[in-house]
Amino acid sequence: MLVAIQNADVPIVEQAEMAFQQLADFYNLPKLPEDIIYDDTNEDNSIEKVSVYEALGLIKYLNAGEDPRGLVLFAVYCAKYGHNIDLQEVFKKKYGNEIPTNIGVGFRGENSNVEIIFIDQNQSWFDLGCKLFLKNS
Repeated sequence: MLVAIQNADVPIVEQAEMAFQQLADFYNLPKLPEDIIYDDTNEDNSIEKVSVYEALGLIKYLNAGEDPRGLVLFAVYCAKYGHNIDLQEVFKKKYGNEIPTNIGVGFRGENSNVEIIFIDQNQSWFDLGCKLFLKNS
């Protein structure tokens, strides 16, 4: 599957979108936050569920400029194995050691075109077109 995606005669960003869709489907992973199903009968409740979209947004910010296909692969890995990207690392990259309180990260864009924006307490993440918001704890 990966070789077919890589050999597709389309731009790299379209290959990343293909990987996002096909790998999430292949591994039956939640693509978007609203796709997460919380099931008390889940065999492995120790794995925290994360969508490929959420993981990819944070990974793209932390690894700006990297090949988007590789970032999608890492996001799929995170979603499959319940590995959450440390939100504090995202805030540290933006603010250094002086992280303000009452801020968060909004996720906007479609599928593999996700981007994060930083939102303070006076802004509405919904009005900014975000699909997901994570608050600094």
